[in-house]
Amino acid sequence: MKKLWKSGLLSLLAIGLLVSAAGAAGLVRSGLDIERRANGFFFQARTNRPERKGLLLECRLGWLPEDFEEQKIQSYEYSHSVSYADREGKRTIQFEQLSESSSILVQSQKGDKLERVTVKGKPGGLIHLAESREDLNLIWYDAEAESYFSMLTHGLAEEELFQAAQSVDVRNKFEVDEIPGFGFHDCPCGGTFWQFRRPLLQKTIDKNSPDRQGVAWIYCFQYICDGCNWHIDIFRPAVPVD
Repeated sequence: MKKLWKSGLLSLLAIGLLVSAAGAAGLVRSGLDIERRANGFFFQARTNRPERKGLLLECRLGWLPEDFEEQKIQSYEYSHSVSYADREGKRTIQFEQLSESSSILVQSQKGDKLERVTVKGKPGGLIHLAESREDLNLIWYDAEAESYFSMLTHGLAEEELFQAAQSVDVRNKFEVDEIPGFGFHDCPCGGTFWQFRRPLLQKTIDKNSPDRQGVAWIYCFQYICDGCNWHIDIFRPAVPVD
């Protein structure tokens, strides 16, 4: 593993983070299973949602250690990764986001140890590599983002690693310019509509894109009538946050 770090900043998919299709359909509860296998540490999300193959949204780190800068971004259907390094290139972070429709196998060597941890209440595991005290691999699962997150770091202290991991905020990727009014009297029964859950971030077709093949993001605001329980949805464009 230490040798692989010297080869440069590579995607986790290229250094032993194996992604395999593992449909979530039929599972009955949310969570994360972690087990030690003969060939490595296996991570499998448990969810009662219909299987989602692609990423719901793409995230980045909101906090970095001093002198760290973004180096490279790679996006695919099932994964999104961002590499960071300090100005001298001696300390590095490889941040990876993977769809929950995958499972993760991190190949390990004798002496590698896994510690069960949480990141802002999200279940995960911290892998200590036997070959190097400078290399750490933190993997956790976020049901809200419908994603695994992974941080493979070189030269970071555990405190810095967790501070960076806790800075991932999946709700700050988009914002909405106009929020529908609350408590409006439009129901035929005479009741009042009220928002009954947090707005849902959804993908839709970008009608202005060539051949209508592009993707646009919207927020779905869901309302319910307090008189007859009639549900209505109101959609607003989701604006990316830089």
